[in-house]
Amino acid sequence: MPSSLALLLIFTAATLPGWLIVRRFPNFDGDFLEQLMASLIVGITLTGTLALLLAQFGLFSLPVLTILWLLLTTAFWLTAPRTPHPTPHTPPPNLQSPISNPQSLLLLLWLPLALYLFLRPHEFILGAADAGVYINLGAEIAQNGGLIIEDDFLAALPESLQTAVFRPINNAAATAYYLPAFYLTGPAQPGHITPQFYPTHPVWLAIAYSLGGVWAELMLPGVWALLGAVAVYLTVRQFAGWQTAVLALAGLTLNALQIWFARYPVSETFAQFLLWAGLWGVGGWLAGRRDNRLWGLLGGLALGQSFLLRIDAVFMLPVLVLLWLWLWANGRSWRNYLWFFLPLVAQIGYSFLHGAWQSAPYFYELFGFGLLLLQIYWQIPLLGGLLGIGILLILSRYRHHVGQLAQWERPLRLVLVALILLATVYLWFIRPAAGSVFIFDDPYSQSQVPWYDHENLRRIGWYLSPLGVWLGALGVALMVWRVERKTAVLLAICLLFSALYLWNIRSNPHQIYTMRRYLAATMPLLVVGTAILLGWLAQQQGKLGLALAAVLTLAWLGGLGWSARGFISQVDLAGLIPQMDSLAAQFPADAVIIFNEQNPIGPGDTLGTPLRFLYQRDVIKLRDWAAVDEVALREAMLGWLENGRSVVWIGDPAWLQAQGFTPTLSTLDITTASLETVYDHKPQQVLPQEWHLPLAILK
Repeated sequence: MPSSLALLLIFTAATLPGWLIVRRFPNFDGDFLEQLMASLIVGITLTGTLALLLAQFGLFSLPVLTILWLLLTTAFWLTAPRTPHPTPHTPPPNLQSPISNPQSLLLLLWLPLALYLFLRPHEFILGAADAGVYINLGAEIAQNGGLIIEDDFLAALPESLQTAVFRPINNAAATAYYLPAFYLTGPAQPGHITPQFYPTHPVWLAIAYSLGGVWAELMLPGVWALLGAVAVYLTVRQFAGWQTAVLALAGLTLNALQIWFARYPVSETFAQFLLWAGLWGVGGWLAGRRDNRLWGLLGGLALGQSFLLRIDAVFMLPVLVLLWLWLWANGRSWRNYLWFFLPLVAQIGYSFLHGAWQSAPYFYELFGFGLLLLQIYWQIPLLGGLLGIGILLILSRYRHHVGQLAQWERPLRLVLVALILLATVYLWFIRPAAGSVFIFDDPYSQSQVPWYDHENLRRIGWYLSPLGVWLGALGVALMVWRVERKTAVLLAICLLFSALYLWNIRSNPHQIYTMRRYLAATMPLLVVGTAILLGWLAQQQGKLGLALAAVLTLAWLGGLGWSARGFISQVDLAGLIPQMDSLAAQFPADAVIIFNEQNPIGPGDTLGTPLRFLYQRDVIKLRDWAAVDEVALREAMLGWLENGRSVVWIGDPAWLQAQGFTPTLSTLDITTASLETVYDHKPQQVLPQEWHLPLAILK
């Protein structure tokens, strides 16, 4: 099935049960676009959770998922109210538009532009990088049905060869890895593989692959980017009006980061969609919009699903705990906020259970690293604990007098505004000048890699333009000064993520790869802040404010467009998939592929990963020739040949010839291009990527 049609069918199918559930709340005060978004949130959460449960128990397949979807959708349809009678209502003022609905016209003009910018995926199927690991894992789940991989070929590999093939690692839950991000987690079962990452994104990729193949997988992040932009639009429209929301939508769409990661198959665009869909739901819930139960449900479902998507969603927990304390102190009915907290807490608990159960190497590695940091910087948890205890004591004693604290609200806002502006000045001017490049040893590549954390905000300016950063910071300060229920959680979560990642990314520092850390919260917050500031200026009395807003808007959008030069036109690794298809077709389905190359990260990892998981070939990489038992290797190869299997040797064939084998010799040739992976400047050059490797086939 064509990939675009497959994705349209997937999201239409996900929307239908969500629509049937949303109809059960006839007093929902959303317009058609909000009803559609609400249906998507409910349907995506429901469908994704069903698919995840199937994959966790090794039962995933498109027919099984379709049957379950049909049963649930039919049940919702049969039990749905036949003639709902919604209470007549007038849409909230921010949703009303003058003249014959220019919102619809603008959105119709925006949609084809967004489709063009977002749905031109990089052909990133290579291993040893998160993007390719996700794509290959999605294909593996679709073809074999489970998150945990049982590789019978690896399990039967002679023990004397395992030390040369598997790379030992220091991990509490894994002994070694087979290929980067595919951990060996069964000491007595070397074929028991636990993949890295949390499962929601891979499971959705598996759905896409099952219906539309690898191209549908690659296009899926673009759909999430489109939905994420709509979620930001609806969130801003809810508290600032549709005109300001259109500005935010334009800024997000023209943004180089949004465009690039819409094409790059990592989980960040999905995280952006879930975060802002959740903030939209929470905003409507706290603002008391009708039906308040549904608004709470939307917020709880979307934010809760974030915890099953990305492990760093755990950083939201302090904000969510404070939200609960605030609601408790204000005497809100537990029945009211159960609609939000029940799906939220259930999914948070589910994420921790999954992490300890089926993502243990990833879970314990990152949480162990976090605990190590807390041990080093013990003052932070101590201060946080004391602060939390103090807040609980104050609330328990003065719970019914919280209103008296309002006298401190204005000074507190002033302090927060000052902190935001001072932090921006520090991160833009002082930290880059005073800081220095830190060099660390990368255990995967076995090389030294620089960290440029002292330049983090400046580097965001490479993509948002310096004007975009400063307008965004001023706009965020304005939002804090004018904070209300609809924006409090938004500001708290986005500022918390921004503070964490602007201080220390803790990620591979290649540009543009590392910028994905800012895609879900920080970059949209700066864009939204700019739109808020420009909208505020346009509303000031007199023509000066309007003129200034118009000039700044043109300069801002022009700066975003200028910063996006090259990122709009470039599609990385173009033509790679047809070449890999052709390469894989050369090898019989039962071939054993051996990469004879000892680079820490080399062709055995980059090309071996798709050959194993996308094309379902048996692949090993001889990582350490000094550890190779040559007698055992020769006997294993003879055994495979005697059983009628072919052996494909990629790398120097001298050993084969010395052992008396007579292979058919040729060359593996793959040529493509990608944006440069640099550390110290904004990437601009498109560089060739080529593999020219000796290829020997034994039959």
